[in-house]
Amino acid sequence: MSSMTRGERFPVSRGLENDWRSAMGVFGISGPLAAETYHTLMSRYEEPGRAYHNKDHIAHVMAILGDLESRDMLAD
Repeated sequence: MSSMTRGERFPVSRGLENDWRSAMGVFGISGPLAAETYHTLMSRYEEPGRAYHNKDHIAHVMAILGDLESRDMLAD
């Protein structure tokens, strides 16, 4: 579990799109479809009124998934 406090911002990784594409590959989604889903999600998460569920939140979730994967918690 994260040690971040409520309202604290998680830094968005420059590799977030690559992380997204890797995660989508697990589900057999790659290439243009993976890119399209990433860009659609990012544009929605950048809409006005987003306070918590924004790009920072996606980056935070992706980091947690990466940490879990490195611990083999998501292994088959």
